[in-house]
Amino acid sequence: AKRLASSMDDLQAFYDAAFPRLEAAMAHLDALPFHDLPEDATRLLWLCYSLVNASFPVEVWRQPRVPDSGAAALDVVVAGELRALTPSLYGSRKTGLPHVPVAPSGWEIAAGQTDREQLFAGVSRGAVVGRLSMGNPAANGDFSGVIKNSFRVTDGVVGPALAETMVAGNMARMLRDIVAVSRERIDSGGLALPWLRIANLHFS
Repeated sequence: AKRLASSMDDLQAFYDAAFPRLEAAMAHLDALPFHDLPEDATRLLWLCYSLVNASFPVEVWRQPRVPDSGAAALDVVVAGELRALTPSLYGSRKTGLPHVPVAPSGWEIAAGQTDREQLFAGVSRGAVVGRLSMGNPAANGDFSGVIKNSFRVTDGVVGPALAETMVAGNMARMLRDIVAVSRERIDSGGLALPWLRIANLHFS
């Protein structure tokens, strides 16, 4: 989101300032425990993520937007109300709904009202999920997949990293079961996303 709102001069200036320091930054972060990064190191990690997103416009595209991705913005959900559907080409042919191409980056979710640490505090058993590896959900919205870059939460405390852990749920039910949204957001330059606390997911 921020990348799309930036000029090429701004992106170039950021790239020129950050890229020469990337190797030293990564060496510093590699020496720290990923699941327990101090606040300054977390900000440094996000800065590295932002550099990755700025590198494509500077080195390849020569423009902030992904080439040939169109210029239109699309509001999918506004104030809890579904405003648009984004069916794939296959989905549009099956349902008769118009196909809506969407870019892989440029997504933004508004921040909430809950501090991130408070999201964890109320969880008796759960996980902080960094990434989900899965295929498309079933027609009824059921899904399952392997969580990665994720950590166990017990009695509100974030613990060790998880390995070979599955999560299962239903997409529509999951959206209804969002308990809280964090004030903080991860802004990588291509995505601006808060943390979500979601109830009733099943881990195994």
